[in-house]
Amino acid sequence: MFLKAPAKINLLLKILARRKNGFHNIFSVIQTVSLYDNIRISVIPENKIVVKCNIRSIDGKKNLCYKLVDLFKKKYKIKQGIKIKLEKNIPLGSGLGGASSDVACVLEGLTKLFNLKLSKKELVRLCSKLSKDAPFFVYKGLCITESTGEKVKKLSLSSWKNKPLWFLLVYPNIILSTKEVYQNYDRKFLKNEKVKINKKEIIDLLKQKKVEDIVDNDLEKSALDLVSDLRKIKDSLQKISGKKVCMTGSGSCFFVIAKNRKEASDIKRKIAAHKQLKRCSLFIVKSIF
Repeated sequence: MFLKAPAKINLLLKILARRKNGFHNIFSVIQTVSLYDNIRISVIPENKIVVKCNIRSIDGKKNLCYKLVDLFKKKYKIKQGIKIKLEKNIPLGSGLGGASSDVACVLEGLTKLFNLKLSKKELVRLCSKLSKDAPFFVYKGLCITESTGEKVKKLSLSSWKNKPLWFLLVYPNIILSTKEVYQNYDRKFLKNEKVKINKKEIIDLLKQKKVEDIVDNDLEKSALDLVSDLRKIKDSLQKISGKKVCMTGSGSCFFVIAKNRKEASDIKRKIAAHKQLKRCSLFIVKSIF
């Protein structure tokens, strides 16, 4: 079975509060985009789990997909072995959700492979044990996520499906740890005051495709504080593109919203020619459902 696990962009990410268990209540608007990890799942005779990845640092038991398969086999009493071949195209430590997407994708693949009729709620319950971003990838498309990420509402907006949004992703080839970014946020930026979210206003702006009006990320300041080079990169990107630049998730990837593919290509060409940004990897992507 061949599957494609898409990346995501946090168009909006607000940290509402820190829980006693260390997790955070969030409010986020997330969109899947057309950058994919490629996954092959197959059943093997020997009762074992094999995970092969083109990036050795996340091969085998070190990969979240291994842990997911282990959970799945135990829960549903699967006796056959399972082999996963994972080709990573979504950068590591980028905030694009690659590992979480892989987990949700493999889980959906396994349910089809073994003919299990599981509800989305059941899929969310299982994959959320491994990743707080994974529940979003059970739904995909344009969603609002709340609580610690496991509460997901899919938004069906015809204006988005009929004419996709285009983005330029700029990955500085700097790997950030989600845990470290959150910990730094708690130390330096977390405020003990109630954060107000006007959900209706946000949805209205999304319906009108006024996306730049909602773009914001509370974790960005923590990431920029941890790695000073990221601030320089963001400043250069804003100067070159003339547009709003924002980080996705816990970083380190930035995104720029473009009117169409041509504008995204034009911005990409300018950035690629910039001496200080030569080390950045650039991806043109569109919103997908």
